[in-house]
Amino acid sequence: TTESSLNNKFYFNHIDPGNYFISATIDDGVVFSDRIIQSEYGFSSKCISLSNNDKVSRSDLLISNPLYRNKIISASFINENVLEIYIDSKKKIFKVFNEPIKNDSILVELKLSNYAEKYDVAFGPIAVNSLIDTIPPTIESCNVEADSITVKFSEPVLFNNDKFVDFYKLQPNIYRASINNSIEFDGNLIYDYANNFLADTTISIDVPPTTNFSHGTLYGKVVGSYKVNYIIKAENNLTSYVKRVRTNSDGTFMLSDMEEGFYTLYAYKDKNPIKLKEYFPGSLDPFLLGAEFVFVGDSIEVRGGWEIGLEDIKFRIQ
Repeated sequence: TTESSLNNKFYFNHIDPGNYFISATIDDGVVFSDRIIQSEYGFSSKCISLSNNDKVSRSDLLISNPLYRNKIISASFINENVLEIYIDSKKKIFKVFNEPIKNDSILVELKLSNYAEKYDVAFGPIAVNSLIDTIPPTIESCNVEADSITVKFSEPVLFNNDKFVDFYKLQPNIYRASINNSIEFDGNLIYDYANNFLADTTISIDVPPTTNFSHGTLYGKVVGSYKVNYIIKAENNLTSYVKRVRTNSDGTFMLSDMEEGFYTLYAYKDKNPIKLKEYFPGSLDPFLLGAEFVFVGDSIEVRGGWEIGLEDIKFRIQ
C-alpha cells in the first residue's frame, strides 16, 4: 500500500512480479470491502502485469462516490392503498397497492439501487391499518428545466381528466411534462387514493423563459474502439451542475442547453452494470475493473448562444 501526495500522485516501488490492479480509497482503518460502501473509491481500468525490472509509467484512477446501500427505517400506511416508506431517515418513497390488503400484516420488500448496482431490502412485518385519510395532497416542489417541468406531490396522486395526457409518471408521486410556457390546471382534477382533491382552485405554475443567449452548446467526437459506447460528463465548476450524454454510433456527441460558465469534462466507457450514465469505478463482488476514462479539461468555457466544437477525444484502441 501507499498514500497519495497532496496533488493526488502516488508511487509504488519494489513490487514483486505478478498481475495487479490498483485501488484507491480513504479510511485505511476499515476493512477494504467496507471502505467502498462508506467512502469514495476507484479501481484501475486494466490489470497490470509486471516482470522483473518492469516500470509502469502511469495508471490513473477516477474516484467516485461509495456504493452505499440504503435501508428501510420505517413504513406505515397512510390509507388503504398507499404505503409510506422512509429510507435512511431522509428519503421518502411510496408503494401503491391497487386493491386494499386483506392480511393483518405484510413484509415490506423493495428493490433499490445506487448508481451502479441493484439490491433487495426488507422491513417488518408491519401492521395493515385501515386508516381514514382526510388530508389532501399538496405540491411539494416544481423543477423547471429547458423544455419540461417535474412536479413532486406530497403523496401518490391520480388525474381525472385527459387534459393531463402530457404528464407521465416517474414515481407514484412525481410527474413530468414537456412544456414551452407557463401552465395552469384545475386542482379538483387531481386527487389521492382516498379521493382527497388537491385544491378547490385553479393552480398556476410559472415557467421562466430561457433564451439561446443564456445557454450554450459543446459538441465533439470520441475516437475509440469499434462498437463501444462512451459517455461525456460535464460539471460546472461554480454550481456543480452536471450533465451527461451518450455518444452516437459514430462517436459524436452534443451537450446542449448548458448554462454559461466553465466546466470540467470527462469521457468514459459506458460500462455501468445497471445502464445508468454515471461512471463505474469497479466492484469487488462481482470483481469488475473501473471503466476506462479520459480527462478532457477543467476550464472548458460554455458561452451563451454559442456552439463550441471540442478537439477529438481519443481512447486507446482495443
